[in-house]
Amino acid sequence: RFALGLAKGMAWVHGLPIVGVSTLASVANQVRGEADWILPMREAGNDFIFFALYHTRNRELIPVQPPTMGRFEDVLTMLHAHLGEEPVVCCGCGVAGYRNLLQASLGKRFCTHESSLPQPSPEFLGRMGLDIWQTGQFPDPMALEPLYLRPPQAQMNRRELLG
Repeated sequence: RFALGLAKGMAWVHGLPIVGVSTLASVANQVRGEADWILPMREAGNDFIFFALYHTRNRELIPVQPPTMGRFEDVLTMLHAHLGEEPVVCCGCGVAGYRNLLQASLGKRFCTHESSLPQPSPEFLGRMGLDIWQTGQFPDPMALEPLYLRPPQAQMNRRELLG
């Protein structure tokens, strides 16, 4: 949030365009080419996971499930709705805690990157930003906002109490 605020301020002062890149898309981009399906995951706390699903076609990363937050069961439901018998590369720092469950559920379709890529690479963030930049389509810098996937904790507690 701080970096986005700083970027927006500099863009406004200097009249420069800026582009935004999703963390999950960046992690998925790092393993693009290893399989047609990519599932980046990050821990969200309180047994929640940030996740997305991407399909690659001609080396292009196509979002199938946009970044969202849910429980592990939500990840499995989403995977079973979109995947056939094709392998899926599971990557990101959220994989480690669910590796055995993913492997049990996906069987031979389960693949993971050796390091699980705990953090998005600055190189890939920069490359994705450059790809967006080269399209020449820039959003209004002041309209860019962080992608808030997690509602406030009080709201989550209230939902759990009310069922």
